[in-house]
Amino acid sequence: MNQLNETTNKAASEARIASLLEAAEAGDASAMNRLGDDYFDGIGVDKDETTAFAWYRKAAEAGNVEAMNNLGFAYFAGLGCEKNGAEAVVWFRRSAEAGNDWAARNLGDCYRDGVGVDKDGAEAVAWYRRSAEAGNASAMKRLADCCERGFGVEKDEAQAVVWRRRSEEATAASTR
Repeated sequence: MNQLNETTNKAASEARIASLLEAAEAGDASAMNRLGDDYFDGIGVDKDETTAFAWYRKAAEAGNVEAMNNLGFAYFAGLGCEKNGAEAVVWFRRSAEAGNDWAARNLGDCYRDGVGVDKDGAEAVAWYRRSAEAGNASAMKRLADCCERGFGVEKDEAQAVVWRRRSEEATAASTR
C-alpha cells in the first residue's frame, strides 16, 4: 500500500509540475514564481537554486511582486547567482514599493547592514516601520530593536516595548 501511495504522489507531483510549466511558458508570472519556489525547495523536482533563480527572474520581470522579493533574496544571499547587494536592493525596493511587507523588511536589513547601499539607520527604520505597519512580525521585532538601541531613531524604551509586544502578538496569531 505504501508503494502505491508513493507512485500516486509522484504522478500527482509530476502532473502539477507539468501544469505549472505549461502555465509559466504561456506567460503566467505566478506559475513562474511557484516553479522558482519548487526548484528552490526541491518540491516535485530536484533542488536546483540556479533554475529557481532563473524562474524568479522571469516572474519578477513579468511583474510578480513576490518573485521580485525572492529574486532580491537570491541576490542578497547568492542563491543560484553571485551575491550582489546592489541588485538585491533594486528588487527588494520594487517589491516593497508594490506593497510586499517582506521586501520592505528585507530592504530595511540592507540599510541597517549597508548591503548594496550606504548604511543608514533612519532609512532602515523607515522600511521596518512600513513593513511592521503592514503586519510583519519580524519587522516589528527589528523596529523594537532599533527603538531599544537608538539605531536610526531616538532611543525609546517605551516604543521598543510596544513594538516587541505587537511582534509577539502577531507571531502568536500566525501560529494559531
